[in-house]
Amino acid sequence: YVPQLPMDDPENAMDFWFVIFTLERMVLVGMLVCLDAILFILTILPLRVLIACWRIVTYTLRRRKGRKMLSSTQQRDLLRFVVVALGLLLLCYVDMGLYLSFLEKGIFKLRALVVLLEVLDPVATGFGIEISRFLAWRLRKRPDEVVGIVAAFAAMLFYTLFHASLLLLHCAVIVIAVRHDSSLLSLLILIQFREFKSGLTKKEVDSKKLKKMCYDDIYKRFKLSLLLVCAALYEWDSVTANFLWDLSLIFIFEVGVDCLKHMSMAIVTGQSSLFFTRASTGVLKRLDKPVKHSFLTDWSLPVLRKFKLFPNALAIVVMRIIYQHAKHSLAWTWRDTALLYIGLFVLKDLNRRCLTFWAKRHKLFRRIEKLRRHDVLMDERVTYVHSLLLLKPKGYKHQREVYRAKKLLANGGLAPTADAVQSPGSSPMHSPKSTPSQFPAKSTTPLFRTISC
Repeated sequence: YVPQLPMDDPENAMDFWFVIFTLERMVLVGMLVCLDAILFILTILPLRVLIACWRIVTYTLRRRKGRKMLSSTQQRDLLRFVVVALGLLLLCYVDMGLYLSFLEKGIFKLRALVVLLEVLDPVATGFGIEISRFLAWRLRKRPDEVVGIVAAFAAMLFYTLFHASLLLLHCAVIVIAVRHDSSLLSLLILIQFREFKSGLTKKEVDSKKLKKMCYDDIYKRFKLSLLLVCAALYEWDSVTANFLWDLSLIFIFEVGVDCLKHMSMAIVTGQSSLFFTRASTGVLKRLDKPVKHSFLTDWSLPVLRKFKLFPNALAIVVMRIIYQHAKHSLAWTWRDTALLYIGLFVLKDLNRRCLTFWAKRHKLFRRIEKLRRHDVLMDERVTYVHSLLLLKPKGYKHQREVYRAKKLLANGGLAPTADAVQSPGSSPMHSPKSTPSQFPAKSTTPLFRTISC
């Protein structure tokens, strides 16, 4: 790949070098969103269930007519909590050591089992998302049909238990591969190269398919990272440096294959390196404003469908591994459980702050893109670098005011005088005072404001 340097298209000069940077930044943002969904189930969902139970008690005591006892969202929270609790209770009776003993004795063909798990996981995730949407639709549109709600709840419980069992089996396969079978470890790495080959052999890959491929890779990497952490936690008492290195090797190859695949796809499709930033911007549109609602709000729910992530099964597996670790630890007490919950709550808050930071950075990117489309920013090369790094270019505030003035003129608003618009380097202290003839006292246009730096 030889980068070209045409004056009319400066993006081609740096596409090859910034694809890895923008791709990994997009994956990082997506993994933070997925982690927020898991932490929501572990920390916030029990609090929302307690609030719903308190509302049931107050409604029963006051007996207010004409008001529903629970909203559809609270009903869904209760059913979701019951599904997670029952799934965890049933999965606790399944000993992971039983999985390991079956795999070590060769009862299952490990290589065929690895391929089967890679195929069944996306299928099960798709079923889970559709069942969840069906249950939410039942609670919102047809709350009186109890039989349909019970049937959807039973389907959700069966699916969650099945998917959690698959993920626990996948975690056991990773433990066996790292602990005993080096050929199986090689197979886990080679499967990632098979995905690389399948991505390159796809024909007629447009921007929508490439974006879908990026979202799929975000889910796969997050799931793999979570399973690797669970495998390390399961072997915590007997963990060695070689064990941790083999786990790290699986993750390193996953990152490398993703980088090679998307660099090749960007070259084949002719997409700019800003494509991955635009993809992550679409995910963070709902997070670009400061948090005005309660901290109990689940912000990750609207974007999880893009990643095809259903967090209930993953949360159950995480709690199951934590329970296994606490069961074998003789010094584990209720105090440790409380400290663990507080630690997860602090992690949830830090993760939310990180998402808010990246949302503000991507909001700046959307504004720069808007100014570039309207030919307001002049230096294309400098603007392109600032778009990649999510930084404000020089004279950004002034150019933004110029864009607003042009938009006002296009919409038929009043035009400001030439003295009102200053250059980026001028000082506002020496600007001429605006008179009532220049600007009206009040305007009905929401974008109207005095143009100054």
